Amino acid sequence: NQSNKSINHYGEYQFQNHYKKWDIVTTAGAVGMHNSTDSQILGDTTFTGTSMAGYVQVEKKFFNKLSFSGGLRYEYVEQRSPSEFMGTVIPGGKASDDRWISRFGLNYALTLSLIHI
Repeated sequence: NQSNKSINHYGEYQFQNHYKKWDIVTTAGAVGMHNSTDSQILGDTTFTGTSMAGYVQVEKKFFNKLSFSGGLRYEYVEQRSPSEFMGTVIPGGKASDDRWISRFGLNYALTLSLIHI
């Protein structure tokens, strides 16, 4: 009586474009994931989780040595479980969170490699 079963679904779509006139690369996409776990060892119950995100990123090179990248991502995460699990009360059996995440970076090449593999 300690079996469990999990089913996971994952999907992602990504689109990338290089604007040669400005030497800018943009990447945009969406990600989705859903999982379900049935477990006898965890109280003979079912847990489900869903995650979704959308994102966009821009990359630009300057002078062949300096590169900039910046992006923005929105994430939503939801978990469903029993209203009480191992002494913890989860109102309505649902917990969720969402947020915006940003990232920016600069890279500088100290030397340029002449060998291409």
